[in-house]
Amino acid sequence: MAELLKRTPRIAAVHLLPKGLQAVRSRHPWIFEDSIARIPDDLEPGDIAVLFDKKRKLGAALIDPDSDIRLRVLAFGATAPDIGPELFRRLAEKAAARRRGLFGADTNAWRLANGESDGFPGLAADRYADVLSVKVYSAAWLPHLENVLAAFLAVNPELKRTSIRLSREVASLPALRRLNYEDGILRGEPGWDGTVRFLENGLMFETNVRFGQKTGFFLDQRENRARVGELAKNAGKVLNVFSYSGGFSLYAARNGAREVTDLDFSKPALEASERNFELNRHWPGVAACRHRTIPDDAFHAMLELEKRGERFAVVIVDPPSFAKAANERKQALNSYSRLAVRAVRLLKKHGLLVFASCSSRVQADELFAAVHAAASNEGFPLRELERRAEAPDHPADFRESHYLKCMYAALR
Repeated sequence: MAELLKRTPRIAAVHLLPKGLQAVRSRHPWIFEDSIARIPDDLEPGDIAVLFDKKRKLGAALIDPDSDIRLRVLAFGATAPDIGPELFRRLAEKAAARRRGLFGADTNAWRLANGESDGFPGLAADRYADVLSVKVYSAAWLPHLENVLAAFLAVNPELKRTSIRLSREVASLPALRRLNYEDGILRGEPGWDGTVRFLENGLMFETNVRFGQKTGFFLDQRENRARVGELAKNAGKVLNVFSYSGGFSLYAARNGAREVTDLDFSKPALEASERNFELNRHWPGVAACRHRTIPDDAFHAMLELEKRGERFAVVIVDPPSFAKAANERKQALNSYSRLAVRAVRLLKKHGLLVFASCSSRVQADELFAAVHAAASNEGFPLRELERRAEAPDHPADFRESHYLKCMYAALR
């Protein structure tokens, strides 16, 4: 890994075909192999492409020869700056300015840079208290990573510790496969295992930035967690399906829910949920709330709850992405429909369904149409209250970057 991080990138002229030219002119950050006219064969991940049409410079990109997205554009135009420390610093400063004023003193965890929408295509950076956690989705970033980290640390001087995570696709590349770097690389005080505690709207959460989901936690659901807390005020029983570490449940408990149930297949996730509840027992609502965990498959457990006659004022369904590729969309929609059936059958009269998806392959309209249809076919029609998309610190500035969708609906 060290040799990959320290390798000096080469610079090559790359000429684009009309499709690639159109992408650059529309400031799209992705260029695929079939949009490139000429590119040297011996380039490695992270080498720099200076983009041209027949004569003019059009921008600069990072090269990823192992990805379908062959070029990730960081700078556009004939006067595009060189890819390097100064550009990364400018991008980090711009991202910080974009988020200024979004959060108060009761929140110290948010996204610092959201991939393509903040000029870092194939890379995400998050803050957790004093920790910088970076997730690398493209090997093109590896030789530039030290400069990227330095840029974020310079712009955010309160960050003292660092976690580097590689996506499964990057970690599985031949040069990295044997090193198991998907678990993360930590930089901090001796003995630090990646555990960090942070505040979100006054609630204390604990996560591990080395092993946790994404960069350690689902920061993108912050506003939806808060909204669930508002809508679940003084509710009776709340069911949180695919609960992970209990974020939605904790907000509901703080606002007076009498009982919350976390359902997840992962026992470590449920143990993390129990720790998060203990960290917040000073809140009267959390102290008074009964917290139950169920380690089981969601479909099976929901059916068993129905058989036992349990009903809930609020059911939250926030599954993992069921469609990681376009050919999985139909199967994913079927799974979402099955979940919707199980969920509405567990709702009390006029109960609230919160249904979310993080799959960019499934659009909001088709997802929620499937949820409505499944509920109606079971004799449980829904009255939609609102829809939400990405959080403000997770901007989605081009079509492919939209992924998060969440619907709030009441049983009629």
